[in-house]
Amino acid sequence: MNTEAFPLTFEEESIWISEQLFRQPSPYLEAWAQRIEGPLDLGALWRAWNAFVQRHAALRTRFLLEDGGTVRRFAPDAPCEMELARWPGGDLETVLREAGRRPLDLTRSAYRATLYERSPLDHVLLVQVHHIIVDDVSLSILTEELGTLYTAQVTGRACELPPLPGDPGAYAIAQRAAGIDPEALDFWADYLTDVTPLPQLPPYRRPLPPRRGTGSDMVSLVLPAEARRAVRDTARTLRTTPHVVFATAMAMTFSATVGVDDVVLGTPTSRRGAAELDRMFGCLTDLMPLRVHVPETMSFTDACGTTKKNVLTTLRYRQTPYAAISSNLRSARSVRSSENLGRVVLVVDDDPGELTLPGLRCERIYVGAASPKFDWCQYVVASGDEYLVRADYATGCFTLEEAHQMLTQWATVVWAVTADTDVTPVQLRERLGVRATTP
Repeated sequence: MNTEAFPLTFEEESIWISEQLFRQPSPYLEAWAQRIEGPLDLGALWRAWNAFVQRHAALRTRFLLEDGGTVRRFAPDAPCEMELARWPGGDLETVLREAGRRPLDLTRSAYRATLYERSPLDHVLLVQVHHIIVDDVSLSILTEELGTLYTAQVTGRACELPPLPGDPGAYAIAQRAAGIDPEALDFWADYLTDVTPLPQLPPYRRPLPPRRGTGSDMVSLVLPAEARRAVRDTARTLRTTPHVVFATAMAMTFSATVGVDDVVLGTPTSRRGAAELDRMFGCLTDLMPLRVHVPETMSFTDACGTTKKNVLTTLRYRQTPYAAISSNLRSARSVRSSENLGRVVLVVDDDPGELTLPGLRCERIYVGAASPKFDWCQYVVASGDEYLVRADYATGCFTLEEAHQMLTQWATVVWAVTADTDVTPVQLRERLGVRATTP
């Protein structure tokens, strides 16, 4: 058996170190869940999952602390692990969220798959996976390839998935050999000069806890087709992207509701692009700080222009690990940690696709975070003609009512700025229903 040790990538090393500092449940537990209705072939699903695990080395990875530091080792023929369980009863999302909070031992496996039987024609597949081996692109790969592998099993046709040209171990070696560009570190230090932790969070001014705690919950809404068309039209008019529109709307929400006009948003950036990385299951995404400055009298058009310029500038240095950026800041010590620098994250993504299994109806069930990595992590996902919007939030920072209100405020701003691109934060206050309170 090949037990060669490989280094961790910079992203993985940062997650590993952070994992050792957090109490349970870990904030790095991700969940991919599908409700499957119809005559599911259990044997075919097991064989398809086994083929997927054998295909992707990340799912056969153990992370070990050895004399030289933390290393990864791949198990060439790891047994397929898929637990079959009876449905325990209870609300679907509540049960899955509780199951998704179970700890993972990274020295043994970075994932856990469970197939629940609610009835002979109603199953739920939950794949709990640690962020150290997964990103959003990986979950799209899982959706696509598991469907292809299951279809091959039940039809007897040959599987048409192409071979993978790379693996996480080789990628980690190449990344370590390239190192971190000192010029990039200088850029980020200058870019984030004088940045301070966010003093307030929407929906209104209020005392905030010094730490976000371990409690997490989720809120959601839908931006209908009309809103999606308006966002696309606005982006086209301003010669920018929907991501810039949404990020600027987030900063305007802060400016209008709590008077914070200098916001650092965490925005995911992918390391993919090379052929050997595009189909790799693994953590190839890191955060990039995006600083958005929106004074209360600045128009959305002008703010969007500033945001666009910042996005284009920072993308030149997107290969810099987030952990290196935050530890190299020249500003106050209070922000020299990912917890204080990246309190609010905005993810804008395309439709991840649907799991397609012959003769079955599949529905993605979104499971909230086991524990918050950030105070507020908002996903805006294009789905059909709509945007599906959800946010994982720290219950130490928001009540359920406050979280609903913040998400609604942001949506209101999106509607407002796409209707009038000259609107300013101070003009938005009345329609947002901002109530004045003592900071």
